Amino acid sequence: MPNTSLKAQNLPHLRLFVCVHATVAFYIALGTPTSGDALWTLATADWTKASGVLLAGLVVMFLNGLPSRKLKTRLVFLRWRNPEPACRAFTDARPDPRLRPDDLRCLAGDPLPTSANAQNAAWYKLYQAFESHPSVRTNHREYLLFRDLSWLSLAAGTVGVMTTVLASGGIERRHIIYASASFATLIACIIVAQRHGERFVYTVLSVAAAKSLHPGASDE
Repeated sequence: MPNTSLKAQNLPHLRLFVCVHATVAFYIALGTPTSGDALWTLATADWTKASGVLLAGLVVMFLNGLPSRKLKTRLVFLRWRNPEPACRAFTDARPDPRLRPDDLRCLAGDPLPTSANAQNAAWYKLYQAFESHPSVRTNHREYLLFRDLSWLSLAAGTVGVMTTVLASGGIERRHIIYASASFATLIACIIVAQRHGERFVYTVLSVAAAKSLHPGASDE
């Protein structure tokens, strides 16, 4: 199945994330009332400003399609040139119990490719051959999910902090806490996306080795 189907599977999770972010920003913009009675005593102007914050947060969801795949990958791996983890699939390969010592040479040739483009191309050929494998699809979907969550964390956090400060008319303690929490969420999503990206790359290699070089061996 094509990549778009994987993104479609992730869409409900992305929407939920943005809705939670927008709801928190809405609450921050209202001044964090502590009871239902406090909510109803707010002025109409307060509700109007907070509603604008909520709308701005929801608009972030539509911004998810604006940045390119490469820009999102640059954010996750903090590299401007050749950010894709497959660009380092063979030179920076970590020990993986699913791969035997000579598997990489058998899969990609001897000597192994060393340039980023050559490594990416060699890995992508293997991916195309096994993209429908359940383990590959699962790891790919998880990587795409946290890659998109990283971008949405940056976009929603930035928009949320700016709009809540504007709605409140100044920076207060609650805005600092909200900004800190948004930044922590961004860092967490980036770290998880990096791990899933690397796991996705090595899962393709292990599946290719199991199916092509060691029929009958486990690729899990």
